[in-house]
Amino acid sequence: MCVCVCFWFCSVQVLPSGHIKIAGGSRDTTWVSLDGLVFLVSGYEPTPLDLHGYWQTFDDRFEAPSVYKHGSYCVVSGAIKVPDFNPEHWSKLLTTLPEECMPYSDLDFIVPSQSFEQHVSVFDNGDIEWKSGETKRGWLSLSGISFFTSTRDSSLMLEDGFSAVEEMRYPAVKKQGVLCVASGTVSVSHPDETTVIGTVPGECTPRRPMVFTVSNGNSTLRVDVSFCCVMYAAVVFVCCVVVCLFVCFVCFGFFVVFFFASPILFAC
Repeated sequence: MCVCVCFWFCSVQVLPSGHIKIAGGSRDTTWVSLDGLVFLVSGYEPTPLDLHGYWQTFDDRFEAPSVYKHGSYCVVSGAIKVPDFNPEHWSKLLTTLPEECMPYSDLDFIVPSQSFEQHVSVFDNGDIEWKSGETKRGWLSLSGISFFTSTRDSSLMLEDGFSAVEEMRYPAVKKQGVLCVASGTVSVSHPDETTVIGTVPGECTPRRPMVFTVSNGNSTLRVDVSFCCVMYAAVVFVCCVVVCLFVCFVCFGFFVVFFFASPILFAC
């Protein structure tokens, strides 16, 4: 089975063979970001999801609609279609998550439909609804929807010009094991002047810059997560202080030894 995930300018598939292939979208650029690709490995049984309206499982080529919970992190997978791929049967309500995977606040995601991007929302009652996008293909993938059910204790430090949206999830980044996940919705007061949204805690800084596609109403934005230069400077400063203290300690040790040993040497 395949897992289809949407990325900036294109969609990619993850195959049972382990291959990752471009499945649609524009090839005007010379690079593709694989950041944000989350899926369940073989050997684990997810919880099947019941579909609403005319929606039905795509076919055996793709993962059936399902959800898997790991700790407090839920991962949704599967491709769904309307009968005969007829967009006239397209409806907003797609499926409903089980109680253990209901988020405490609403979330927005981007999922693929061939070469098109679909915007979907996950509500606090577990409903997954389609919001906007091109419907003429008659199908979409649920892969790419993943979130922590609660991030109340992991708020994100926002920069000036950005603020939380009251009715949506508060901007947060949460760590579980070695995994860090950012979520929430922010509003910007001066979109042409501000680019840095916020800063993740030191334990969640990546080794190298990472590129993601995020929902921006009915369109998309590219968001990068990079190793903060301020954090790097702080680390360098701490290392310099430690080295200086070590050198001072060694020099002081030699001085003490020389001070107490010199009378004995002169006496001899």
